[in-house]
Amino acid sequence: MTSQIADALDILSAAYERDGCPIQALHCLQALVNQPLPPDAEAAARLRLARLLLEHTHNAKEACTHLQRA
Repeated sequence: MTSQIADALDILSAAYERDGCPIQALHCLQALVNQPLPPDAEAAARLRLARLLLEHTHNAKEACTHLQRA
């Protein structure tokens, strides 16, 4: 079940990002990185999350934390 949730969150975050809704994409990615993920999937999600944080918020500290954990 966890894999299905992670897949859905990943797809949903990409759709929100594509449709110009970065805050919703951020929420999906934050939920995604709180799921148990394979290391490569977690790193990719954290990189996307950090990029969105840097592009659409003023929260550089949180972005840096995600980059370090990626």
